[in-house]
Amino acid sequence: MLAAVAALKNVLQGCMPCVTSRRRIAILFTGGLDSTVLAALAAHQRPVLVFGVVLDRDCRVYNARSILYSRRIAAILGLTFKTIGISQRDYHDGIRAMLSAGVYSKDRDLPAAAFLVKALRAQGVGGVVSGMGSNELFSASKRTLSMIPELQAAYSEHRLLGRAEKIIFRAPFLEEPVIKVVRGLVRSGHARTDVLGALLAGYPDVCRLMKKRVSGHSMVPKRFLPVRMTVEPEKGV
Repeated sequence: MLAAVAALKNVLQGCMPCVTSRRRIAILFTGGLDSTVLAALAAHQRPVLVFGVVLDRDCRVYNARSILYSRRIAAILGLTFKTIGISQRDYHDGIRAMLSAGVYSKDRDLPAAAFLVKALRAQGVGGVVSGMGSNELFSASKRTLSMIPELQAAYSEHRLLGRAEKIIFRAPFLEEPVIKVVRGLVRSGHARTDVLGALLAGYPDVCRLMKKRVSGHSMVPKRFLPVRMTVEPEKGV
């Protein structure tokens, strides 16, 4: 497995944007295994780890635990961790940004992503990295794997959001070179936690935290949604 894991490490790093003298990389970070692996692989580029906090009282305790855990991992990796609040007003700003980018989706989380990309662009970030698709990609279930095309379509929408803000948006686990390597590992019977854990071998303290982690992204409450979340484009436009 070591050779395959080394190959996976190389293709994952190759699918992440490079930092420039004026632009930083931001990783959408939840403290989960996928985003932690990406943070570790990009640590030499000094990315900022960003947790999008939905400002809703129903998420308060959940966010507090996830943020505390994420901050501990960032400290071990020696990276900057920050939170960006997303209010209902911010969420609606994200809908407008999404429509301006030509993205007409009913995905409840996409306006939040649009707002985050716009906010990061204002902070001098030139590349945003997401761990989306990792769980599905490592699954051996045909039903779960059938979701990959849908996720890749969502990935294309995220890239459009980035392009509108002149930001490179990458989801390495949904890139074809990574998919090819991972599917080979899955066919060989290797589990997701073993493979991704091997990529964190240089960070034993992180590996120990992984065994008791509580993490996840903030959920957008239904009350944030407008009556019509998106406006369908007119025919012929």
